[in-house]
Amino acid sequence: MIRVAIDAMGGDYAPAAPVSGAALALCEVPGDFVIQLVGR
Repeated sequence: MIRVAIDAMGGDYAPAAPVSGAALALCEVPGDFVIQLVGR
């Protein structure tokens, strides 16, 4: 299993863009992976 960490609080459009992108990736990308959202 692959674990991908995404900084959900970085950038101008956070946290909406990273969270929606992570959700889209879980639906669209095949494979055995986990997305972990991090940030303060």
